Amino acid sequence: MRLVVDTNVVVSAVLGGQTSDRVLVAIVRQPAPAWLVSAEIVAEYRAVFARPRLRILQADQQRLWQLIEPAFVVVDPEPLPVIRCVTGPT
Repeated sequence: MRLVVDTNVVVSAVLGGQTSDRVLVAIVRQPAPAWLVSAEIVAEYRAVFARPRLRILQADQQRLWQLIEPAFVVVDPEPLPVIRCVTGPT
């Protein structure tokens, strides 16, 4: 299974309590999970989890990383091609 998981989904699972944690556990317990992330996504996860208003304790952040990070497959996405539109006579 290959997934790209939006930061809001992960945060909702963390803040939602034990029941929501099951979503993350289900993902990482797949036979061959491939949680696709880029360096930018990992940085976004870390920045969002550290936001004071979310009140995610440091110990909970560490527990979260220990759970999800082994499932990460870091990819370097190709930039989208530039498409140029030309109008008028050619």
